[in-house]
Amino acid sequence: MGLSAVAVNRDTYSDTIHKEIQEFKHRVIITSPDMCLKHDKFRLLLSTTTFAEQIAAFVIDKAHCISQWGDSFCAEYAELGTLRAFVPLKAPFLVVSATLPPAVLADVRKLVHMNADTSYHVNLGTDRLNIAWFVQHMKAAKTDLEALEFLVPQHDSEEDVVELA
Repeated sequence: MGLSAVAVNRDTYSDTIHKEIQEFKHRVIITSPDMCLKHDKFRLLLSTTTFAEQIAAFVIDKAHCISQWGDSFCAEYAELGTLRAFVPLKAPFLVVSATLPPAVLADVRKLVHMNADTSYHVNLGTDRLNIAWFVQHMKAAKTDLEALEFLVPQHDSEEDVVELA
């Protein structure tokens, strides 16, 4: 799509990246709850008026973590609702998850301050045509690798084989 993107985490964040983001050289910023909420310099950048007004949306993947794991596994997920204070109300929050049952969805909406009357829920189901279940009998458990040969495609010639380093 021709959009410049940058991954921002504790390892990649630098004064150069900070300046590029500040100058709007990147239209997509991929980051973590930890960076948005706990990294002082990055959080300050997000909350400046000129930057916050340019935020088109927050996209939160693995949204079930906000409710189910937020208090123990990754506490920052439970605090993502505080991002609302950084940005104008027009900036939408898109929360996505492959595992978001109704009770967890209701909890996520509450924690991220999403009004059920002004938001909507799209459920595409869990049926994926590219995923199939198999049960394969293995004679010798860990050492019966021949039982798993059906997983590896057969090659017509040596040229088709890709060596994994």
